[in-house]
Amino acid sequence: MKTKASSCLLLLLTVTLFVSQFSAVFEIKGSSLQFFDSSSVRADNSDFHMASYKSKGGVSSVSMSNDGKRVAVSGVGFVSLLNDNASALWTFETNDIVNSVSVSEDAAYVVAGTEGSRIYLFDGHDGRILWTFRTEGPVLTIKLSSDGRYVSAGIFEGNVYLLERDGGKLLWSYRAGNITAILSVAISDDGSRIVAGSSNNKIVLLSSQSSTPIWTYQTGDFIRSVAISPNGGFVAAGTNDSYIHFFSSDESGPLWSYRTEGPVRSVSISSTGDQVACGSYDGGIYYFEKSNSTPRWTYDTGDKVLSVSLSKDGKLLLAGGASMKAYLLNVKDGSLELSYKTDFLINSTSMSENGLMMVIGGDSAARIIGRVERKEESPLGWNSTISMGIFIIVLSLTVVILFLAMRRLKRTQ
Repeated sequence: MKTKASSCLLLLLTVTLFVSQFSAVFEIKGSSLQFFDSSSVRADNSDFHMASYKSKGGVSSVSMSNDGKRVAVSGVGFVSLLNDNASALWTFETNDIVNSVSVSEDAAYVVAGTEGSRIYLFDGHDGRILWTFRTEGPVLTIKLSSDGRYVSAGIFEGNVYLLERDGGKLLWSYRAGNITAILSVAISDDGSRIVAGSSNNKIVLLSSQSSTPIWTYQTGDFIRSVAISPNGGFVAAGTNDSYIHFFSSDESGPLWSYRTEGPVRSVSISSTGDQVACGSYDGGIYYFEKSNSTPRWTYDTGDKVLSVSLSKDGKLLLAGGASMKAYLLNVKDGSLELSYKTDFLINSTSMSENGLMMVIGGDSAARIIGRVERKEESPLGWNSTISMGIFIIVLSLTVVILFLAMRRLKRTQ
C-alpha cells in the first residue's frame, strides 16, 4: 500500500511540475513584443515601446511597409531603410537634400526625390540604385504604388510625372501651370489613379493611361496635401484656406467640404475610403465619416498639426506636429491611446496596415513606436496566465487532499 501511495503521489507531483513549467512558457509566449532589443526605450505608456534612429541631417519624410517591419527615411544627404528596431539595413548618401521618400507595401522597393531634380529607385533588399531619372526641377513630393509598379512625383516647376518601376520609363508628364509647384501627390494601390495638388489652387485627378486629367477642381487657395483611397475611389485634399474637401473619383465637385480654423497641412484616407482625417494649423485633428461633412470628433493638440496617418483598417489615427508630441487616437471615439513627447517637431508620420507599428520623423531623428501584444483572454474573461495559475493551485490542493486521504486510509488498516 505504501508503495502504491508513493507512486501515485510522485505521479501527481510530476504532473504538477510539468503544468507549472508549461505555464511559465505560456506566459512568456503570450507577452511577446512586436520588436525591440535591450537598448530600446519605453514610451510614456507601458503598452508601447520605442526605438530611435539619429541622422546627421534633418529628417524630411518617413514611410512604413504594410507589416511595419521596414521603414524608409529621407533627409539632408541620405536615404535609409530601417528594420523595426530602428537599425539601418542600408543607407544611400548624397550631397543633395532628399525631400520625399516612399516604400512599397512589401519593402521590395524604395523611391526618393531630391532637391537636385533626381528620382532614385532602390532595391529594398540591399539599397542598390536600380535607376535614376532626371526631372525638370526639384522633386517636392513622391509616392510609390503599393505594389511597387508605378512612381508618381511632383516638382517645383509644376509637373506631375508617372514612371514605370521597370526601367524607369516615363509614361507621361502633366503640367499644372506655368508659375506653380506640385506640393503633394498620392497614388492608388494599383497605380491606376493619381491625384495631385498644386500651388495654383488646383486639384487634379489623373489616370495611369493618360496625362489628360479625369477632372480638375479649383479651390480658393493652394493645396497643401492630397490623399487617395487604396482602390482609387475617393480623394481628399487639404487647402491653405483651411478647408478639407472630399471627393468621389467619379465626380469633379466635392461630395462635401469642411472649414477648420487654420490651414489644413495633412489629410489621410482609410483603406475602404469610408473614413478620412485631417490635421490643421489650428491645432485640431479632425475625423470624418465619408457620408457626413460634420466631424465625428476632434482632438485639440494645442499647436499646429503637420501630419496625420490613418491605419488601413481604419481603427487608429497617428498624428504629430509643432507640439513635439505624437498622438495615437482610437477612431471609434477619439480617445487617446498614446501621447509620446519627443524633442523635435514632427513633420512626417506613417503606420503599418494594422496600426501596431508606427513611425514619426522630424529634425534629425525618426522614432519607431510599437504596441505590445496583449495576452488573449479565456472564454470566462480571465487572463490566460491567471486561469493557468488557478488551475495549478486547484491541482496542488488535490494532491495534498489525496495524500492526506491515503495516510488516513493506512491508519485504519
